[in-house]
Amino acid sequence: MAYFRKRGEKWSFTMDVGKDPITGKRKQITKGGFKTKKAAQEEVARVTNDLANGDYENSDIRFSQLVEIWMQEKESSCRPSTLYQYKRILRSRVMPEFGEKRLSDIKPLTVHNFHQKLLKEGLTTKYISSVDVMLKQILDKGVELEMINSNPAKKAKRPKVKKKAQASWTVEEAMKFMEYAKIQGSYYIAFVLALHTGMRIGEVLALQWDDINFENKTIHVQRTLTLVDGKYELGETKTEASNRIIPMTEELMGELLEYQSHKKENSFDLLICTRNKKIVHPYTIRYQMKALCEAIDVPYIRFHDIRRTFTTILIDSGANAKVVSKLLGHTNVSTTLNIYTDVYEERQIEVTEMLGNVLKSGRSGQKVVSEEKQED
Repeated sequence: MAYFRKRGEKWSFTMDVGKDPITGKRKQITKGGFKTKKAAQEEVARVTNDLANGDYENSDIRFSQLVEIWMQEKESSCRPSTLYQYKRILRSRVMPEFGEKRLSDIKPLTVHNFHQKLLKEGLTTKYISSVDVMLKQILDKGVELEMINSNPAKKAKRPKVKKKAQASWTVEEAMKFMEYAKIQGSYYIAFVLALHTGMRIGEVLALQWDDINFENKTIHVQRTLTLVDGKYELGETKTEASNRIIPMTEELMGELLEYQSHKKENSFDLLICTRNKKIVHPYTIRYQMKALCEAIDVPYIRFHDIRRTFTTILIDSGANAKVVSKLLGHTNVSTTLNIYTDVYEERQIEVTEMLGNVLKSGRSGQKVVSEEKQED
């Protein structure tokens, strides 16, 4: 039902457009400035048609209101560390750009321009992807609640950023680092654990002595560091697959026994703790790792890349990818194989050159074929 009114020489109308999806209250729109009543009636007919086809968008709802609804759902389903990351991205990137915008004003071009802005800031591919995924999820909720008709973020293609080559150490570099870290590094045992087990930094720093079974020579990974309101706490592992049992090498077991013999007790029964017997911040480990690398001229890689080194050494030595995947706590073996593929992309050129050399020499080629038959 629409109500028409004439003020001076102009016509206006007021009509119901359903309920506000946020407040649940009756929603009306008023439009004016029509020269004739017929023009006002034509606009009512257009709006009515849009409402019937689901094409009418509520122009008053702001992005910040939608974010509140989205966050309420996430708070009941996400880990504290995930929520913390969501809030950081919202606060630093998304809200300054979209917070006060009306949903009806957010178009594919708006999102495209936002993507370009992130690119110019030199942010990583992974970070831009995280921001984009979050924005799409929020706007999907708007579509679900019929606040908007379509998701503009899905119509704006995410910019392609050239993927940086992933780093890892050679066996020689890893050994050189470990030898020096044992002498100079106060958190040496963290690096040893990562190289011998492929554990994530949060998993290493959350290990308790009860997780170490010297009799069975195993480590039970059942918790990780979780970021809650800017502080690290002990929490559940990243996924169900991350909760796993890892066999220990003889060398690792020896290192842990030696380490245990002079390690003082702490309230959390942690393997690794600060001098004040508190949880070690991952940044502390990363900072020490960088300093050690620079001191002995070993390429600096992230702590997480020790995990990549662990993966490539095992698979390059002939280990079954599925077994390695279980050790790493990957849900899918494809994740494990992707790590291996990334690291060995540079070696593909070497392999191709080797093939060329073999084909140039008929004698060498025959020898290779013969050897391959024997291996089968």
